Amino acid sequence: MAERDSGLKILIHTPYVLGVQDRSPNGVANYITEIKPHLEDKGCSVRLLGPNISDGQDNAADYTLGRKVRVSRNKTSSETSVSFNTRHARALLLTVRPDIVIVHEPLAGHAAHTIISGAPKREDGTLIPAIIGTFHARAESLDWPTQASLWVGQRLRRVTFNKWLIPNGSTDGYVNTVMGALGGKIAVSRATADFWDSIYPSDYEVIYNGINTAQLTPDGAKIEAWQDGKQTILFAGRHDERKGIEYLLEAYRLLSTTRRGEIKLKITGEGKMTDKLKQMVRELNLRDVEFLGVLSRDELVRAYRTADIFVSPATGGEGFGRTLAEAMACGTLTIGSDIDGYREVLDYRPFTGMVRPKDSLGLAKAIAKFLDLPEEEKQRLGQDAAKYARRRFSWNVIANQQVLYYEDCLKKHGKPEPEEWPRKKKPLSPAAVIFERRSRNNLAG
Repeated sequence: MAERDSGLKILIHTPYVLGVQDRSPNGVANYITEIKPHLEDKGCSVRLLGPNISDGQDNAADYTLGRKVRVSRNKTSSETSVSFNTRHARALLLTVRPDIVIVHEPLAGHAAHTIISGAPKREDGTLIPAIIGTFHARAESLDWPTQASLWVGQRLRRVTFNKWLIPNGSTDGYVNTVMGALGGKIAVSRATADFWDSIYPSDYEVIYNGINTAQLTPDGAKIEAWQDGKQTILFAGRHDERKGIEYLLEAYRLLSTTRRGEIKLKITGEGKMTDKLKQMVRELNLRDVEFLGVLSRDELVRAYRTADIFVSPATGGEGFGRTLAEAMACGTLTIGSDIDGYREVLDYRPFTGMVRPKDSLGLAKAIAKFLDLPEEEKQRLGQDAAKYARRRFSWNVIANQQVLYYEDCLKKHGKPEPEEWPRKKKPLSPAAVIFERRSRNNLAG
């Protein structure tokens, strides 16, 4: 039974592939696929929009727009969508007729700009659906390619023409067009809000990232092979430079000088630094270090539960420490860098440790402190951690905050009336690669 009936029709767009979670893990994609049923529980009708991928069976999106391209910015790499097909975007909006379009990471790729450019307008020039942006990423500073992209995006304008093809003005520029069209802006942490406010001053509503506390629990299956008498230290995440995994390896080396044979380190995920990290393990002659690759969701949950300590030694650029919250929900003692984004998750609680970024010695001491706690104390702290994570970050709590904000934005924007929507001239074509999730064998028509 729905907890409340909002009656909202929502189209959620992400520039990142909405693939099957186990095969293509991505923080934003996981956020969207996990929050969807909770929004539906609150009476929302939700459709998902993402870039096209070659294997339609792996696509969790209901509709697709654009093609994925790999982009490297600020010491991280991701696949994002590019599309300039405003006609297709308009046809898609006329098919779904959403009250609200949620665009995640609206300045990543070009698809959000295309959606906004293709959206039908009211007589007063405002877009018929309300557009809300959700911002996840942040950085301590921007590298020069990212700064250059923003500079160009804020200044590059496109000439517009009237129906007689006579120039009659210009657009506001890529960044201003996108940000100016947003009737609401959500940031997944205060740190993220402050970062984007420094780039584009505006009001950002802080609504934290959520986690699946129905699955992420202290009770449940564990990895039996890890329960061998050695204490397990776990890292989970993408192998990018800003994740600081090399500092964890150095801390493990320091711990191994006195605890050799008593501890082991498990590293999940993969990325452009994986080979370099494996080489570092060989050069330091580290024992009991295992690279596990990308785990399925169930395997990762079991890993969280089994580990004695979860560590995320990121050097910066984290909007929200989702893996930290997930580990705590599983009752695992958790250590993270003392950086923006992580502080809001860890909050200096007794069951968390916070260390200066790039401080391998401090990290080793924090790990040793937790390892040396009496077992009874570890159990108590783990239970407190799980309660804390469930209270602050469960999807039920986060989805309720989201819907209240959607309703507030829509009240200011004005809910679209059926007669406001123009008649769709022609159906979405199979060539446009649009998928109906509930009928995968039939292309939308």
